[in-house]
Amino acid sequence: MNSRVDDLRRLISQHDHAYYVLDDPKVSDAAYDALFKELLEIEEENPGLITPDSPTQRVCGKAITSFKTIEHKKQMLSLQNAFTEQDFIAFDARIRENLQIDVVEYSCEPKLDGVAISLHYKNGILSHAATRGDGLVGEDVTHNIKTLKSVPLKLLGNNYPKDIEIRGEVYFPKHQFNKFNKVLLSDGRKPFANARNAAAGSLRQLDAKVTAARPLALCCYAVGYSSADLAELHSDILDSFIDWGLPVSRYNSIAIGVSSVMDYYNNMSRQRDTIPYEIDGIVYKINSIAMQNEVGSIARSPRWAIAHKFPAKQEHTTVAAIDFQVGRTGQVTPVARLDPVMLGGAIVRNATLHNMAEVWRKDIRVGDTVLVRRAGDVIPEVVSSVITKRTDLMHKVASPSICPSCDRRLVEVSDETLRCPAGLCCPSQLKGALEHYASKPAMHIEGMGPSTVSILVDEGMLNCFSDIYKLEYEKLLKLEGFAELSAAKLLDSINSSKKTTLDRFLYALGIAEVGKVTAKELAQSFTSLGALMLADIAELESIANVGPILARNIADFFIDLDNLAEIKSIQDLGLVISRPILKIDMISQILEGRVFVITGKFEDYSRDEIKMQLQQHGAKVAGSISSKVTDLIVGSNPGSKLEQAAKRGVRIIDLESYEELIK
Repeated sequence: MNSRVDDLRRLISQHDHAYYVLDDPKVSDAAYDALFKELLEIEEENPGLITPDSPTQRVCGKAITSFKTIEHKKQMLSLQNAFTEQDFIAFDARIRENLQIDVVEYSCEPKLDGVAISLHYKNGILSHAATRGDGLVGEDVTHNIKTLKSVPLKLLGNNYPKDIEIRGEVYFPKHQFNKFNKVLLSDGRKPFANARNAAAGSLRQLDAKVTAARPLALCCYAVGYSSADLAELHSDILDSFIDWGLPVSRYNSIAIGVSSVMDYYNNMSRQRDTIPYEIDGIVYKINSIAMQNEVGSIARSPRWAIAHKFPAKQEHTTVAAIDFQVGRTGQVTPVARLDPVMLGGAIVRNATLHNMAEVWRKDIRVGDTVLVRRAGDVIPEVVSSVITKRTDLMHKVASPSICPSCDRRLVEVSDETLRCPAGLCCPSQLKGALEHYASKPAMHIEGMGPSTVSILVDEGMLNCFSDIYKLEYEKLLKLEGFAELSAAKLLDSINSSKKTTLDRFLYALGIAEVGKVTAKELAQSFTSLGALMLADIAELESIANVGPILARNIADFFIDLDNLAEIKSIQDLGLVISRPILKIDMISQILEGRVFVITGKFEDYSRDEIKMQLQQHGAKVAGSISSKVTDLIVGSNPGSKLEQAAKRGVRIIDLESYEELIK
């Protein structure tokens, strides 16, 4: 019985791979269904034989009530963008200068317009799957990912690492998307605006049976984390994916040098409409893994890869009005209100005009016929006015002098930027700050979105962050849109938010230039909020990715008496900040104060292993040579970092010395 079950699972998995990954079915639908039915019947009669990687377990169990979170073993970075050929040429020049080489070999891959996903396999079995989230923590969508027939529940072969995270994109194939929208229309339901929205909405279903009914697909493009060293070339790693049964794009190619890369880009641009899935550009990656490690990454994106976006699609419409919005930092931004127009699969009604200098440079006027596009296929923007359609009644837009939200006189920060100096006394800034404070990556107060914040501010119930913790049930019930259940849920969520982590609280405060990654680094570097508040500029600058301007922003924030009073008020109302959870177990502090950079290749260690060992003894590890670096650990083929370190007088440590140091 067991051998028959194993045979059936192997056959079904092979047929799934042939059909959904290779697009080369080997048996008829009837033959496949017969195999699946036989396996299902055996498992129903012998429940003890059911395993998590069985093809019958792709959809099972009841719908979940909410999404749990999963921390990625390695941060999911975002790519920097190139919008022109010159942008890529500049990128290539930086790479060649950094590596001191004449030409670079790139892996060129279509940039799928879908939803980023991380698949975690343990001993070849799919353990869990998570969305990108904030790059550090994503949502657990394992129950939905298992419904995708192109996702192997068990990797093929046996030459895969014991523990590996695979990065990929979940997408809606074009022909399947069109068929699905026709079904929605025939059922009298609203169709999806575009394939990406359809993929995202389908993946975030609490009931996996809903996801299973939607023909999503997967394309894998990188390794996040691996417990074992893989091939030396990125393209060879992708070939390994194919051996393991993971789908990769058949349009991937290798290009050497700028001319070859641009030939690939132009060829893919011509083929774009015939490719079976939506793509919005091309991703170029240094093919050598050693060179990738040499070039390194910044806080949010790798230096060794870039996304070359296709030109945005454009349409004509009319400017109905030009309004001015005030953001949470006080910056005033002109916004064009447009007659609705379909652009890139979505209806566009508003477009940013960035600043008054941009308005005047493009000479945008109310009533103008304008050309609009979605920059990077995402943000709507006005490209230009059609002057031939303009009349004498259309006048130039005057720069505002008064804040449209609080009537305070605006200040000119630069020739291009206006700012309202009223801070939280300005309703728009207050609303923006409160929305940010309550957002999911910050204090995660469910039910306190823009509309709720707007009502509470307009009613005078929220004037600062601490007022959130003073809201009363009876007063909430008197407001429009609140019932007993919604009021109780909001207060429960507010109460739950009092227990948080240092990085979330720091991000919530809205300190200038302190994003999620920086907040996490600050939380890892200081033992408490009090310690951070007392830190001086030099201490702050010693933290990776914290430069002089950011250090000054942080220090100034914690010097301000109003900010200190607000933090104390929140603490008095019950805020409890837990100690940051370190990603490593500290063994000693013997290397405290030393900053290391790792370069070259090591036969017996991965770079992550060396980094962790150093951090376990109190050291910091940076990605590039700077004035803060004290030591450079050198393996074989160290590249330009060795020369840079020597010029700066940085201590050079070879493998033997490193092993002695750790001992």
